[in-house]
Amino acid sequence: SAVLEAGFTADAAIVTEPTSIPYPLTVSPIAAGNWYFRIHVEGRATHCGNRALAIRPGGPGDAIGVNALEKAVKIVVVLQELEQQWGLTKSHPYFMPGFFSLLPGVLHADPGLDIPFYFPHRAQIAYSLWYPPDETADEVRAQIEEHVLTASRLDPWLRDHPPRFEWINNWPAASTPWEHPVVQTMARSHERVTGTAIQPPSPAHPVAFGAASDASFYEAAGIPSVVFGPGDVRIAHSKDESVLLPEMVAAAKSLAAAVTEWCGVAA
Repeated sequence: SAVLEAGFTADAAIVTEPTSIPYPLTVSPIAAGNWYFRIHVEGRATHCGNRALAIRPGGPGDAIGVNALEKAVKIVVVLQELEQQWGLTKSHPYFMPGFFSLLPGVLHADPGLDIPFYFPHRAQIAYSLWYPPDETADEVRAQIEEHVLTASRLDPWLRDHPPRFEWINNWPAASTPWEHPVVQTMARSHERVTGTAIQPPSPAHPVAFGAASDASFYEAAGIPSVVFGPGDVRIAHSKDESVLLPEMVAAAKSLAAAVTEWCGVAA
C-alpha cells in the first residue's frame, strides 16, 4: 500500500506469494477476505474453594462466582457450529469446499494471576476469519455478532453480561476474473514454459490463494492482480519454511515469459 500511496500505478500486478494449493505454482486471481477480531467475556472472580457454591443446586450460583473461561468455551462451541453451517452455505467456484472458516487461535483467561486457584473474571478469544469475496466485511461482522449474541441470550449470565467484540483488522478480499488478460497471460506463460496444463477454476481445481496478499490493495486501487509464486503455504511461517529450487527456477521462467508477453517485448 505504501507504493500506491506514493503515487505509483500499473496496468496490472503479479504478486509473488507462494501459490501451492491445490498444486505448486497455481495461478491464483482470487483470495478470501479476512477479519482478525477478539471476543471479551466477563466473569466474576472468587476463590476456588467456592466452586461447589457456584455450580451446585441450592447454592448462590452466579452471585458468588462465574468462570469467564467456561463462558468463553461456550462461545467457541457456538462459533464452531456457525463454521459448520458456513461449510454448507458459503461457497465459491474458485475455492475448495469449506474454505470459509473461523479459527479460534488464542484463548486466555485469568483472575489477575496465572494460577488456577481463583475463578477467572475475564477471558478473551482471538479469531482469524475467512469470508467470501462476494460478501462485505460489515456483513460478515454483523453475522458473527448476531450469532454470538443470540446464543448468549440462552445463558442467564451472558444474557445480562453480553460478550464484547473488538474488531482489530480487516484484510479485504481480492478478486480478478479468470478471463482477465493478466490472469490469462500468467496462465498461458506458465503452460508454455513448463508444459503444465492449467485447469479452469472449479471446486475440484480451486485457484484461490489461501492467505492474504498485496493483491487486495492493488485491486482496491483499480489494478487487476494475480498471485503466482514458488513455495508452500502449508509450511509458511514455520521453522521448516523453504522453497524448492526447481520450483523457484520454473516460477522465474514463467514470470519472465508473462512480463515479456504483457509488455510486448520481443522474446
